[in-house]
Amino acid sequence: TIHQFSPVTSAADGVSGSVFLIRKLLRSLGYTSEIYAWSSSGDLAAEVFPLDQFRSDKCDLLLVHHSMGHDLGDWLESTTCRRIIVYHNITPAEYFHKDSDEYYYSIKGRQQLRQWQPLFSAAISVSPYNRGELEEAGYQDPVVIPLLIDLSRFEDKIEPPNSSWRLGDDETMIISVGRLVENKRQHLLLEAFWHLKRMYPNRASRLVLVGGTTSTTYHHQIVARIYELGLEREVTLTGKCSDAQLRWLYRHSQMMWCASEHEGFCIPLVEANFFGLPVISFATSNIPDTLGQSGALIQEGCPTTMASTTVSLLTDAVLAEKLIAAGTANLQRYTMDTLLHQLGDFLAKQGIQP
Repeated sequence: TIHQFSPVTSAADGVSGSVFLIRKLLRSLGYTSEIYAWSSSGDLAAEVFPLDQFRSDKCDLLLVHHSMGHDLGDWLESTTCRRIIVYHNITPAEYFHKDSDEYYYSIKGRQQLRQWQPLFSAAISVSPYNRGELEEAGYQDPVVIPLLIDLSRFEDKIEPPNSSWRLGDDETMIISVGRLVENKRQHLLLEAFWHLKRMYPNRASRLVLVGGTTSTTYHHQIVARIYELGLEREVTLTGKCSDAQLRWLYRHSQMMWCASEHEGFCIPLVEANFFGLPVISFATSNIPDTLGQSGALIQEGCPTTMASTTVSLLTDAVLAEKLIAAGTANLQRYTMDTLLHQLGDFLAKQGIQP
């Protein structure tokens, strides 16, 4: 029996997606597996058990997901079954306002990462970047398994776009997927799009920023910058999307942009590979490893380079096809078969058999 603990589960959340993917993998490997959380939202609530129903004596191994600080330390320390941490990275506090909950729990989460190291018999990191942080926190020999992406969620129906998005059929659509928060740096995408319009004036284009808002202050700054640059007719903020809506947006886009400064993995880059989109991104944190050879990695923080690289891909079909082919090859690192093999081997080495 291998159960999982995540403080919160919610739809369209990367960590929650990982939790449900791991449950699918564990059950495929022959283990009994359930998910326990303090809070679950929406349709996920029926799939998740509350913490007060967890029993250590009925669990051989508990996988503990850690991606932000929380106030459930007493509960975690009271569990007596064997525990393994699954580390997803914690966005550094410097990206949040000092009076915000995110700032407080970012600092607390990194303190807990070090404090709880003796609780865990082993550690799983979802990326090499995160492995480095685990090692700095005192964890010995963490293994890297990218237990994050279940692309089968895009196999359902395509939901038409929201009519308020004002998307035109004759536009070149560039998509970027990520929460509106300071470290995602959508303001650099606005700058790049402004330059793209001047470098390539004969082609109508639209920038679509997909994702909910984590930082209200940053959201207001983005909206203000859109108007300052005169892009209010060509930039769309969709807010949080369903998987069906996101599938529609991917299928109707011609390119993926990413300007994020801090990513423990960055799942949307692999989703772009899946939908055959060329990717242009700044080479930060774990992004080069996530993309492998499948993205155009450019000079850090330079919007004009992002714009000029985009022009190259829009006007050179051979170059674009090379990136798309590399993206298809990159997907092999994240298939269910690959992850099943990696997770099964890891658990066997831990002496845990179904």
